[in-house]
Amino acid sequence: IQRAWEEDWSDLPRCDIAVASRSTLVADMRQAMSKLNNQARLRVYTTHLVSTSFVSPAIQRAAGREVIELPNYIFALNVLYQMGIYAHVDFIRGQNCQQDNSTWERFEQNVSWSLGALNDDERERLYRWYQQQDARALATASRDWALIWWDSVPQETLR
Repeated sequence: IQRAWEEDWSDLPRCDIAVASRSTLVADMRQAMSKLNNQARLRVYTTHLVSTSFVSPAIQRAAGREVIELPNYIFALNVLYQMGIYAHVDFIRGQNCQQDNSTWERFEQNVSWSLGALNDDERERLYRWYQQQDARALATASRDWALIWWDSVPQETLR
């Protein structure tokens, strides 16, 4: 069953496990984790970013953009801890599909895919910056995720 975070879940039946994967960049982490916990009789599984951004802050700065960093798995763990949930963490190593920056064209395509369309000024700034870099070191080889899981706890014991 798929349901948006913002939707009412009261009509959903409780299930043995609840899973939220690659969907946990939410406005209210506490509310989201509570919703999942309340739906699961046994266990909850969620995945979260390990890194705080999809694009290196150095690349964002080189383009002249404001550096945007997102809450990562540490934030989710802290929220769960504050709720009285002692969660487990495992890591999933995944290949970074944007690691080939061997040419300016590939690099520009990768950055545009992540940041959206680049204007002429951003493209020029990035081009000058790219010329000074080792293309092999511009992207990490992996895109890692944290798998956070816990045994569901009764709603009345949550803090």
